[in-house]
Amino acid sequence: MVAVYNEPKTPTPIKLVKGYSRDHHPSLNQVVLNLIVEHQAGIPLMMRAADGNQIDARAFASLVDAHIDSLKAMHTSTMTLIADAALFTAKGLEAIKEKQINFISRVPNKLKEAKALMQDKHASALTPLDENYSFKEHTIDYGGMEQKWVLYKSTYSAKREDATLAKKLLGESTHSTKKAKKLMIQPFFCEADAKEALGAFKSKHPTIVLKNETLHVKPKYNTKGRPKPNQEPSHYEYYWQFDITMHKETFVTQSEEESGYFILATNNLTLTPEELLQEYKSQQRVERGFRFLKSPEFLSDALFLKKAQRIEAMLMIMTLCLMVYAALEYRIRKELKEQNKTFPNQLGKPVQNPTARWVFECFFEIQIVRIEQLKQQVIANLLERNHFILDLLGARYWRYYRIGDKMGKWGAK
Repeated sequence: MVAVYNEPKTPTPIKLVKGYSRDHHPSLNQVVLNLIVEHQAGIPLMMRAADGNQIDARAFASLVDAHIDSLKAMHTSTMTLIADAALFTAKGLEAIKEKQINFISRVPNKLKEAKALMQDKHASALTPLDENYSFKEHTIDYGGMEQKWVLYKSTYSAKREDATLAKKLLGESTHSTKKAKKLMIQPFFCEADAKEALGAFKSKHPTIVLKNETLHVKPKYNTKGRPKPNQEPSHYEYYWQFDITMHKETFVTQSEEESGYFILATNNLTLTPEELLQEYKSQQRVERGFRFLKSPEFLSDALFLKKAQRIEAMLMIMTLCLMVYAALEYRIRKELKEQNKTFPNQLGKPVQNPTARWVFECFFEIQIVRIEQLKQQVIANLLERNHFILDLLGARYWRYYRIGDKMGKWGAK
């Protein structure tokens, strides 16, 4: 009798390759970390290292297909997947429909349905939600499922986006002005070519306006020096002369059409616009997790490892650190709210949502002092704010700060 077994396949390591760099270092090799976190505390539920040139729009669909079943098994209620616009693709929606889960996602503005909705926003007034947001609801059949699309207008975001848009248009107009000045010294051999070039220039550079356009004709001679009296020119050259100003209407139009507007989509038709917005904002906990992982303490912007397997292991350890960090931060904030207490932040302002990083910094000055003569060790620099946090967290945390009471003498070295 012969025993037959299948030898387990060796996992394929990630590829350290060049890809899109948000830190503006496209010359360096990169690695991508995919995370799924729960929405209350931001505790990681799934992590996956990926190639440095991974495309989010493709990766999100594969994440849903590969891991949602495992995550669904952890929840007794209906699970909702919250993601940015990279999830809202044909494959992503197909995977969501197949797995029968709810989703909340931002709709890409480039979709024709989204463009139509954005253009229709002035047809009827938006309903105020609070001092910042206003909205309008729509029910749409998209991707083979009935969805609720809500168009939002954020006043605060509009101000930020207007400033960004003004900076962008200023840069574009400066570039266009340089091009326009070069156009004025460019010779043309006929009037038709000059007019065609001017029309093409205007269509490519909408951020500036050309005024007082005048086409000058200059005779050209093949002979050197000053032409002889009554000498006929060999040909004529045409040059444009005009004044250049910035097209302010372009800024106003783009600001009215784009600034502060965004669309959220969900297949949970019972959500109100307010609930939908609040649920989507919980997606920011993923970004907070990445900010933690990219902090200088981790040196994650420059991993000093070469082998892909070791880099994957490092990403796993960093994700475990994020899990501890997020759980502790949630515990502190939860206890502060339940006990109706506050903790001073970096500015001394009492808050109920301090970051775990700030709490860690408040414990940096604590030291263990060993007294040789007495063969004892004590905790030094345990301040009132440290007592406050330890009392908040309970006896399980206090036991690590009562060395003098419980340990007494040192053990063997």
